[in-house]
Amino acid sequence: MGPFWRNIRKHISIDGLSVFTSMILLVVAITVTGFYAEREITILDNDKVTKVSTKIKTVGELMDDIGLKLGEYDVLDFDSSTKLRKLPEGKIKITRALPVLIKVDGNSHALMTTKATIKEVLEEDNVKLEQFDFVRGHSLNDCITEGINIDLVRVTKKEEVKMERVPFKSRKKENINLDRLISRVIQKGVPGEREITYQITYHDGKEVSRDIEKNVITKKPVDEITEVGTSPRKELSRGRSFRYKKMIPMKASAYTASYEETGKRPGTKGYGITASGMKAERGVVAVDPRVIPLGTRLYIETVGRGPDYGFAIAADTGGAIKGNVVDLFYENKVDALNWGRRNVRVYILD
Repeated sequence: MGPFWRNIRKHISIDGLSVFTSMILLVVAITVTGFYAEREITILDNDKVTKVSTKIKTVGELMDDIGLKLGEYDVLDFDSSTKLRKLPEGKIKITRALPVLIKVDGNSHALMTTKATIKEVLEEDNVKLEQFDFVRGHSLNDCITEGINIDLVRVTKKEEVKMERVPFKSRKKENINLDRLISRVIQKGVPGEREITYQITYHDGKEVSRDIEKNVITKKPVDEITEVGTSPRKELSRGRSFRYKKMIPMKASAYTASYEETGKRPGTKGYGITASGMKAERGVVAVDPRVIPLGTRLYIETVGRGPDYGFAIAADTGGAIKGNVVDLFYENKVDALNWGRRNVRVYILD
């Protein structure tokens, strides 16, 4: 018996020693029971949950006991030598590695990973992500599933500035004083210029979009102006024509310088002289000055059968000539009678 026990026996009785020994035995029993009692252990194997009751001491021994194997890339959240009694909440977690295929920068390779998201896998694979890069068909926060393809698209953007021609517009300006067959350029067109800034987007080096960021006209175009005649033209036979301002449908009669029609005889003052002072001759006509001013050049066309009277000048008036009526001068009575009264078109010449 050592000094410790001899010292104890000096201070306690036989009965007291019995009590002391009982207490030590109780503590030993409780400790031994704690070491060898069964424990409830929960194993989380990816999505599979297994619960076991065991007296085994360590994580590694438990896995061997139930035949739970780890793959080369699988991850166990505790060391195999960890005591089961030290497990938080009695849980063991196994993360199984999944195969993924990564395509990036024109290359592809497979790997086994236990990372949870696409972004984590790329970081694990030392793939540097730029601002606009994306994974085709997925987001970076998508969860990893078995056999997933991670196709990383490299996105680059750049600006391009181009100068482009701005076409000029062509405008027509009508001119009543020009024949309708005549047109002429009175102001030449000059193209303008515009500066266009494009934002170009490339996916893996290939252009996929070109958006206009800025569009500024740096030089305004000058319109081209063409003057176009609008004065109508009357086509005659044998290729002749004339330009006119207006056409008036009228009734036409005929007159001569005879005494019966003018009240004057040859030799009488004013005989054969019109109201405008012109001599009465073929091509002189009498009009209502309120409709056609004296001095107006005319062309008189017969409506229907019969020759036109032709070119004339409004140089005379008459008491019976009111409104849309014209009186045509003839040199002799026979021609005037042959004319009679007809419907005509009177063209006011330009």
